[in-house]
Amino acid sequence: MRGAFVDNNEYELVTKLIAPGHIWSPQELSKVLLTEEFDIAVVAPLWHVHIELHVAKKLGKKLFIHHWDSHSPIQTSCRYINLRNFLNSIIACGHTFYHTCREYAEYCNVLLGDYGDGEFEPNIYCMPIPVDPRKFYPIPEEEKEYELLFSGQLSSDERKYFLSKIQKTDLPLTVTGVDSYLEWSELAEFNRKSKMYLVLNEKASGEGQRKAKIYEAAACGNLALVTHPDVYYDRGKHFFKENEHFVTINKSNYYDVISYYLKNPEERIKLGKQLHDHYIENFSAKAYWYNVFKYSKDK
Repeated sequence: MRGAFVDNNEYELVTKLIAPGHIWSPQELSKVLLTEEFDIAVVAPLWHVHIELHVAKKLGKKLFIHHWDSHSPIQTSCRYINLRNFLNSIIACGHTFYHTCREYAEYCNVLLGDYGDGEFEPNIYCMPIPVDPRKFYPIPEEEKEYELLFSGQLSSDERKYFLSKIQKTDLPLTVTGVDSYLEWSELAEFNRKSKMYLVLNEKASGEGQRKAKIYEAAACGNLALVTHPDVYYDRGKHFFKENEHFVTINKSNYYDVISYYLKNPEERIKLGKQLHDHYIENFSAKAYWYNVFKYSKDK
């Protein structure tokens, strides 16, 4: 989030780490939140470090508790049910805490990544987490090196299927990050230099997910090739629109679709720009913070 207002002195961002040697207990976190001056605090609980309920009561709308993911311990095929299960669970992002999101929402704000957009329940907001604009940004077309890129672990059968199939064709696929995690700067460089990005967004359980990959493609102005477009539609709103911001591929059409955009770069560039412009306006780091400012004043 540091890159959101690098050229704007109107805002001051102070970051503190939840980590050994920094803030490493709920009591230490409470002391920071209750003794330091700030207008807004966004806290991402981690490991055993959670926000004590009396602190949430005192800070009220100044406080935002942000969980980067909203995966329920019990997964179903319905995202709505999964989210509601998550809101009632003390397990968040693989860590066990003392209070649920719904308990906190009685007093302060809760931000949930990777699901929906806007207010889901009172004081509970669904907001995608943007990528760093200092690393993910468009570069001139002539500087791009990779026609088609996939980056990530082979964490689903879908990813294994498409990579195996594409690698047996004449399609120019570049694969990174399969055997080891890339540093953000490395991942960003691959994205900047790619023209088309495979957004294979099936979860290991088989359900589609939004995740960060479409935002990585969007921030760099790449053409996003998506396998589960339904996850970009929720409660009557399209976060991204098919054939306007991305293109859908499946097991029967992936070769023809990719081949088409290899042969028609002007259409690929047009879709990539439309995706980038839509992302900047609605889901970029600045858009994220403007929403936080707005939600802190709502009600």
